[in-house]
Amino acid sequence: MRNTSDNDVTSFSSFDLINSIAVHPQTGDVYAATFDGLFRSTNGARSFDEVLPSAFDSQTEVIVTPNGTLYATVDIFADTAGFYTSQDGVTWTDITPEGIFPSFGRTVMAYDPSDENRVYFFSYDVSNNGEAFLWRYQADAETPEEQWADLTANLPTAIGGVAGNLNLQGAYNMIIKVHPTNPDFIFLGGTNLYRSTTGFTTPTGFEGWIGGYTIFSNSFALYPNHHPDQHNMVFLPSNPNKVITSNDGGVQVTEDITITTEPVSWTSLNNGYITTQPYAISIDPEGNSNDVLAGFQDNGTWFTNSLNGSDPWESDFGGDGSYNAIADGGLTRYVSAQFGNVYRLNFDEAGEFVSFTRIQPAGASGFDFVAPFILDPINDNVMYMPAGDRMWRNRDLDEVPLFSNGLASVNWTELTQTATPDGSEISGLDISRFPVANRLYYGTSSGMIYKMENANIDDQEPIDISTGKGLPEGNVNQIYVDPNNSDRV
Repeated sequence: MRNTSDNDVTSFSSFDLINSIAVHPQTGDVYAATFDGLFRSTNGARSFDEVLPSAFDSQTEVIVTPNGTLYATVDIFADTAGFYTSQDGVTWTDITPEGIFPSFGRTVMAYDPSDENRVYFFSYDVSNNGEAFLWRYQADAETPEEQWADLTANLPTAIGGVAGNLNLQGAYNMIIKVHPTNPDFIFLGGTNLYRSTTGFTTPTGFEGWIGGYTIFSNSFALYPNHHPDQHNMVFLPSNPNKVITSNDGGVQVTEDITITTEPVSWTSLNNGYITTQPYAISIDPEGNSNDVLAGFQDNGTWFTNSLNGSDPWESDFGGDGSYNAIADGGLTRYVSAQFGNVYRLNFDEAGEFVSFTRIQPAGASGFDFVAPFILDPINDNVMYMPAGDRMWRNRDLDEVPLFSNGLASVNWTELTQTATPDGSEISGLDISRFPVANRLYYGTSSGMIYKMENANIDDQEPIDISTGKGLPEGNVNQIYVDPNNSDRV
C-alpha cells in the first residue's frame, strides 16, 4: 500500500517484506511483522509505529487470539530475539524460557481454538543440527515449568527420505495449524503437509504425510492433486473437517482432513489460476516445427507443438523446470531441473518417446539452482555448461550411453582456464554463429564478461571484455549473441 511505500526500488525498507499481518479483534489495530521489526497501526494502516524492534534482515511473525492476546517472535539474528506476548500491543513480555533453544530462525505460531491459552511455536533450526523445533506454550499453567513442552522429537524428520522428510527450505515454506474442534489434530507444512493425531505428543510417522510430494514412491513426483511448498491452510467455518490449502502449485481442497483409513483426497481449485512462471523457453532453432519447450519454476518442463492456445501442454520433466533446448529437428529435447540435473529425451518422427539419458557432467560441482547450458548453434551435439566458477564442454552428446540415470562422463571436458579469478559463478553464456563461429561469451555473478575464441578447441584462453567498459555492477543473468553478427552482444 502506498502508505508504507518509500518509492525506492533500489533498496529495502521495512515494509518491502512482510511475513504476517494480524488485526486485533476488538480495537481493529493492524500489526505487520516485517523483516525489520513488528509495526502497529491504530488508524486503519494509514501510518505505522514500530512496537517490537528486530534487526535488518531478521524474521518476525505475529498472531492474535480471539480474546485479543498478541504473540510475536523475533529470530536469533536480532538482539531482541525471542518469543513475546502482549495485551496492548505496546508493552511486550518476553516469555522465552532460558535455554529452550540454541539456534532458531523464523518462528510461526498457531493458537488452539479449543483453548486460546495454548499456543504452538514452530521454528526453523539454523544450526544444521536439525530441521526444526516445535514447542507448546500454556499461558495459564500453574508453574513456569509447566508452561513449556518441547515436542521437537516428534516431528516428521525421518519418515520418507529426501522427498518425505520435513524440509522447510530455509524457512521459505512454514505453516502450523490446529483443528478448530479437535486439539489433537495439528498440521505442519514444509515442502510436504503433515498431520499429527496426538498433538505431536508422539512421533509422527509415514501415516502423517498427507500432501506435497507423493507418498507412493521415493521420488519428487506430486501427491495426487496436491503440490509441494506449503504456505497456508484454512478450515471452513461451516465444516472444520473441510480444508483449503495453498502452496506453490496453487489452491486445493479436501472434504475431510481427518480421514485416517486412506490417503487424504485432494481436488485442485486452480481452474485457470496460474501460480508459476517460466525460467527458460526454447523453440526449434531450425524453424521446421512449432515445437516449444518451457521450464517452469517448481512445476517442471513442458512441451507443445500446437498453435491452438487452448490445447494442453505435455509434461516432459519434473522438479523446478530450468534451462532446455530443442535439437535434431525436434527429435531431441534437452530438459533440466534444479542444480544442473540435465536429461536428453529422444523421440521418433511421430513424436513418440524413444529413449532418455542423463547428461549432467560427472565431476562437476557448484551448479546454480537454475543452471544454464547452451547447445552450439552450428553443431547441436556440442553443449557448454557452467558449474560454479568454470565451464564444461561436451564435444559429442550422441555418444553418451542411453537409459542411464548416472552422471555422464563421456566426452565432457572441464575448461579449467575459464575458472573465474574472483571465484564468482558463471551465470550466463552464449556462443556465436556467424561470421565467426565457436566464439563463447560468458558472464559472472560478480558482473564480469569474458570472450573465448575457438571454444570448441581445448586450452583456449578467455579475454576479459568488461573491465573498465562502463557496465554497472551486478549479476550477469543472461548473454545473447546476434546470430548474424558475432561481434554484437
